[in-house]
Amino acid sequence: MKQTKIIMGMPITIEIVNKTSQAELNKIFNYFKSVDNRYSTYKTTSEIAKINHGLAKSKWSSEMKTVMKLCEQTKT
Repeated sequence: MKQTKIIMGMPITIEIVNKTSQAELNKIFNYFKSVDNRYSTYKTTSEIAKINHGLAKSKWSSEMKTVMKLCEQTKT
């Protein structure tokens, strides 16, 4: 099964060679959409956009805190 959707402003193609259902394929695409919804600097509702506009660190998701910590580690 092979399918392409536009997510994050670009085509994302998923091809699964084993037997799978459309529901399983949708779960994968939904993951990409959730990444876009959290990290897009173009969407004013994304968590990263809110952080860039002053969202308090106490309100960040645990995933975002982990990612930001890893980002800090790469700066040194």
